[in-house]
Amino acid sequence: MDNRPLARVLRANDEEGESVRPVPAVILLIVGVAAIAAGLLCLTQPAHLLPTFILGYAAHVIGKHPKPGYAGISLGAVLVIIALVVALSGSRRRQTLRS
Repeated sequence: MDNRPLARVLRANDEEGESVRPVPAVILLIVGVAAIAAGLLCLTQPAHLLPTFILGYAAHVIGKHPKPGYAGISLGAVLVIIALVVALSGSRRRQTLRS
């Protein structure tokens, strides 16, 4: 393993035309998938069975809270699309730098 600081390694790899890991895209993808999972959890579980950190938790309510579920799924889908755009634009930018 190289002992250079990570920023220098990434900068050197980018200048040499090698692939640089799309860290922002990976983070957006993970957060998007987590938001979709939380949204599905809100849609499928009654309000009193939701974890307390999820919006829509109510201790003595038997019904479900569909609005936070729909919002979570929508936000997750938007974040996944943004992650794909960021990942694809980064690979296109590297291809134009090579030529």
